[in-house]
Amino acid sequence: MKPILVGSRALRKLFPYLRVKFDADLDLWFDESCEAKNKQKSDDFCSIPNKIYEMISAEGIHTDEWIIPSPSHLLTIKLAHMGWDIFWDKHFKDVCKIKLIFKVEPDLSLFRELKSFWKVKHGNKDFLSLYKNKKDFFTDNVTYAMDHDTLHEYVAGDKDPLYKACLSENEQVAIDRAKFKQFGLE
Repeated sequence: MKPILVGSRALRKLFPYLRVKFDADLDLWFDESCEAKNKQKSDDFCSIPNKIYEMISAEGIHTDEWIIPSPSHLLTIKLAHMGWDIFWDKHFKDVCKIKLIFKVEPDLSLFRELKSFWKVKHGNKDFLSLYKNKKDFFTDNVTYAMDHDTLHEYVAGDKDPLYKACLSENEQVAIDRAKFKQFGLE
């Protein structure tokens, strides 16, 4: 089975004008049944579940050397990475440009599979709960230039900030999905 080319090299092949600078490393994904032989120190090789491999290879561009994910799948791969702080700024900028300039949409079924896989590979983040009071929620390792809710109030102007109408019953931070949907924001 051919490896799947991901990372900057795949990005450069699909969206050559997206960035001025692309990373030079070689990022390859292999089906979990395949052993990556002759792994070089600078290369990023990853064994992925068969289901993810099949989803990407089914829509990917097959070359003699590897499979290049479809634009939708490459966007989805970047989005799935964003739950962890792994070159977060770079992924965020790429995602914004791909969505806005190239009008590409993610594959949500692939996204769900990747998120489940990354939880195992990079660690689950269940400790990030919205069901806390504001003081506990905003007491973390982030230095805030100003109170978070003040930003919401500033943007809302003379109206109540929208998040207040979406809060779950008796909660200060957690959003009620049904209330959120009523505003057509999802």
